[in-house]
Amino acid sequence: MAAGKTSLALELSQQFSLPFYDSDAMIEQFTGMSVVDIFNTWGEKYFRRMERDVIHQLMASKGDMIVSLGGGSVCQADIMDWLNRVGYTVWLDTDWSTIVSRLLGCHTGRPLSDDQTAENLKALFDQRVSYYEKAQFRMGSSEEVQNLLREKLALNLK
Repeated sequence: MAAGKTSLALELSQQFSLPFYDSDAMIEQFTGMSVVDIFNTWGEKYFRRMERDVIHQLMASKGDMIVSLGGGSVCQADIMDWLNRVGYTVWLDTDWSTIVSRLLGCHTGRPLSDDQTAENLKALFDQRVSYYEKAQFRMGSSEEVQNLLREKLALNLK
């Protein structure tokens, strides 16, 4: 949730020459609609079904990759458990003040956070934390994530 996942995932993908996938971008490409338009037209439930299908499709493919998922994707039943079985999961645990400053008063294209108060954003974040905590790794900086990825890649390439 506005932690910088996509920016960091793109950077790591380029650094390690691994394919990069963004679940929201894949859904937008498939439907020809923005995430906001999908929410407005078909609703969150429809979007989450599409998101789940995209995640399963990506994780069923072979080979190493870097995937950036929307902040609500892992809050679906058993998604994080399944991701933990097929790959490495990282919670990019960004300071709350940074997250709220990125979201507050901005039209970011995030249908659940645009035009929300700080209190509502905090409530949404608090609802998601228990799912984020299921990640295998909790990282506070991009340097930590890069070091972790280097270590895991080195082990897999032996």
